[in-house]
Amino acid sequence: MSDYDTNKSPRGNQEAFEDKGENAADERLNEKDRATRDAHFVAGSCEGLSAVLDDIERVLEREMVMGEAERIATILFIAHVPVYKSFKMTPRLFATSVNENSGKSTLLKRVAEMAPGGEYFNKVTPAYLRRTMCHKANGHFMLVADQLDNAFKHKECAELIDTLCAGADSGARQGLVDRTEDKMQPTEMSFHFPCALGKIGPLPNPALASRCIEIRMHPCTIEEDERLWATAKGRADDPTIPERLAKLLPPHAEWLANNRPDMPKGLANRFRDKWHPLVAVADLASPKWGERARWAAVQLENRDPASVSKAVRLLHRALAIAAQGNGVVFAHELDCGREPPSTLLRQVGVDRAVNMRRPGGGRAEKPMKGWKLEELEAVAKRYPLPKDD
Repeated sequence: MSDYDTNKSPRGNQEAFEDKGENAADERLNEKDRATRDAHFVAGSCEGLSAVLDDIERVLEREMVMGEAERIATILFIAHVPVYKSFKMTPRLFATSVNENSGKSTLLKRVAEMAPGGEYFNKVTPAYLRRTMCHKANGHFMLVADQLDNAFKHKECAELIDTLCAGADSGARQGLVDRTEDKMQPTEMSFHFPCALGKIGPLPNPALASRCIEIRMHPCTIEEDERLWATAKGRADDPTIPERLAKLLPPHAEWLANNRPDMPKGLANRFRDKWHPLVAVADLASPKWGERARWAAVQLENRDPASVSKAVRLLHRALAIAAQGNGVVFAHELDCGREPPSTLLRQVGVDRAVNMRRPGGGRAEKPMKGWKLEELEAVAKRYPLPKDD
């Protein structure tokens, strides 16, 4: 799908990055990609932006547990808010999970606190959005709509979905009838605004889902919860983050509007459009952030949105086989149709299969791809079987 290493995180070991410098990132880019990326960086470098992105990452790491690709996407989504009008599309950030108590609300509250103009709501109506956009058309406004599970069952669901979809696209307008000077009159309204959403399970509308970058959250293990209890502050404790973003990025709005960054192969059409703002902002920050953005795009888009529950069931089947098979399970023991088991299990955070022998099998036994019981047990704590199983 891409020339970039799609399995190894470009962040990797932070100490290794510091030892080798940012040239370590270059080793995983071919010559053409590196030249293009570095030219972009020189043309639009934004001094101080990389430090702000690092500060946002520190807040997210301290306050919640989430995958690295999801964290990178969230950081860059927050950063693009002051310049979202420079792009054809502003993606929706969609925080979702299989189960409740997975950190979605915590994530969305921190997003609202760190994004310029961020406003957090548990309920929002299309009428409220219309009037808000009229009053804040020339200022910062970033909607965070949490707990949408019931909102999409309401009679106004279709109108809300239409508004959220339209707001993603630059130049989107809606023709409405609204009250003006005590009269109901035809009105045209612009609905281009950044937005983050949250609910359990998938979105009810494919058009809205196609405009979203999906952030899959999961419940903490006991160890992770103890770490959060000791470190989390329940807020983004650096109030300068939105101010710094609002100051640093707008001077580069024209460069961002004209920049066409090199995108990972396979990201086309709307997939490319929704990642364009995040990759462009990352390139503006530093080569390291540019590489991390492209890696995250590949990780988050190269997966089936409907496969999470299937992956959870496969995880627990693999766990049962490993428990009965001397502590390991091999990939060939997991029959899951045309999709490789390693691809499905990565959906829930299981690392790639590695070559191993069954304990007690001896050196004559050929190594095969598989997973160890303890690795599967750690992931299964986050993903209990669905209630209907």
